[in-house]
Amino acid sequence: MSLRKSPLGSQPPAASTADDADAPMTAEQLEQLKALWRRAGDTDAYDETLTRAEAQKRIRALEVLLEREEHSGRERLPRT
Repeated sequence: MSLRKSPLGSQPPAASTADDADAPMTAEQLEQLKALWRRAGDTDAYDETLTRAEAQKRIRALEVLLEREEHSGRERLPRT
């Protein structure tokens, strides 16, 4: 299966079968999840044992959270 970049942005293609969804997350998902949980400061969001489907849900939830915060006018303090 070839993976093409989505024209809509950084979202990877949806899992094509239930088997793909239950497989361990991809290296790309792992890196994206690491970057997002660091930005969000949500240490509970990071888990290396997630399936592809679980990782995609968590990535999307973090993206939504960060987008809301960006548009709320509130500034997130950097983690120290």
